[in-house]
Amino acid sequence: MLAIGMLAIGNRHASNRHASNRQEARGMLAIGMLAIGMLAIGMLAIGNRGKRASVLLSNIVLHTGFHLKYQRYRSLVI
Repeated sequence: MLAIGMLAIGNRHASNRHASNRQEARGMLAIGMLAIGMLAIGMLAIGNRGKRASVLLSNIVLHTGFHLKYQRYRSLVI
């Protein structure tokens, strides 16, 4: 919940005109993304407890690939 809140606050401030706020917002967005990424990796690790590590790694790669693809489309829209 904290990570989602940070992403929301960062997104709102990123649209602000002031450069200092924008820099701060980028940091907030980065921390929020990192927290969500760590949460996702933790959830994948718990979900893959019985499986091999290679399956976990492939899941993480697929997950991050999806996010990178989504970010590319989002930057085109904004």
